[in-house]
Amino acid sequence: MDTELLLWLPIILLTVASIIKIMNKNKGNRKPWIRIEEIKENE
Repeated sequence: MDTELLLWLPIILLTVASIIKIMNKNKGNRKPWIRIEEIKENE
């Protein structure tokens, strides 16, 4: 097995696990990640 791949594998696995954990945590409240608000012209 390639040494570079062996070193990157734990980082990739932690990243994927973190993304899955965040997505599962946000399922309950269903709030969007980006909130868009309308801006008044005279503001």
